[in-house]
Amino acid sequence: MLKKDNRTIDAIYEEAPTEMREDCVFKAEYARALLSCGDYYSGIRLVKEYLDKGVLSNSVNNILLEGLSEGGYDEECLRFYRRLQDLTKEREFAKEPVQLFVHGYSALIRSMCHVKKKEGAEALYAEMVSKGMKPLPFVFFELCEVGAMRRSDT
Repeated sequence: MLKKDNRTIDAIYEEAPTEMREDCVFKAEYARALLSCGDYYSGIRLVKEYLDKGVLSNSVNNILLEGLSEGGYDEECLRFYRRLQDLTKEREFAKEPVQLFVHGYSALIRSMCHVKKKEGAEALYAEMVSKGMKPLPFVFFELCEVGAMRRSDT
C-alpha cells in the first residue's frame, strides 16, 4: 500500500473514468486505500456514505472491513461489522446475513486480536475454518500474539 501518500491515491481516483468512480466496489477500494495510508477522515466519510445509502454489498463490506483493519482502526472495524449485522436484521428483504470472505474474516480477526478480544477472534477463526476457508497468513501471527493459537492448532 502507498503508506501516507493519499495525494497519489486521490490523483488515481480523479483520473479514473466517471462511471468507474461511481462504482461502489471502486469507491470501497478507494476508501480502503485512504484508510490504509492513514487518511482516517476521508476514508471514514466514504464508509459513512456507504452505510447511509443502505444498499449492502458483500464485496464492499469485506473491502471496507479490510481497510479499517489495515489502517489500525480496530474499534471502527468491529463497530462497522456490528452495524452491518444490525442493518441486515432491520431489513425485511435481507434474506441472508452479511457474508464474510477470506479478507473480511481475516480483517475482523486481526482487529479482535488488537483489542484483545481473544474469544471472539478464536470463534471467527473456527467459523472460517469450518467453512473451508484458509485465513490470510498474518492471521496466524495475530492469533499467536494474543495466545489464541497453541501448537496443536497449527
